[in-house]
Amino acid sequence: YKCPQCRKGRKVRVPAKPIPLEMYNSSVVSCGCGFRGQVPVGRLMAVVCSKCWNTKKELCDVWTEDGDDVKAWCEPCGGHQHGFARLVTKKGAVQTEAADLEFNCGSCFRDRPVHGEELLRNQALCVCNLCGWRGYPEVRERVQPTGERGRGLSAAA
Repeated sequence: YKCPQCRKGRKVRVPAKPIPLEMYNSSVVSCGCGFRGQVPVGRLMAVVCSKCWNTKKELCDVWTEDGDDVKAWCEPCGGHQHGFARLVTKKGAVQTEAADLEFNCGSCFRDRPVHGEELLRNQALCVCNLCGWRGYPEVRERVQPTGERGRGLSAAA
């Protein structure tokens, strides 16, 4: 939640007892600054505008997940825009998330990884980082190589 008095973001516990789902959207809290009262609660997410790609941290609904479509105010666009919610990463953290999609390059004919977010940003235009080819190939889900599945022991051991 965000304290209305000191404007700091704080964490709050949700009740463990069964309550109606709409009750998870607000809670009675007490802040270290002295504020005590009912405030809206949610998840702090990085909301990315689908037009200008501006990122802003915003308190979203409790049930919002990574990649969900949200409508939020975008300062550069000057209005409410559709965007998508991403999990907030800590400062200095390097995103090592593997690409979830791949395409076959039209020039060097090699399978190249591509992120779904990159496809949206480039309006489905793919760029091969090996040969520089640009085009609109057929994109498919990335197949995980058999060597990366698990590290279990073999039956012969």
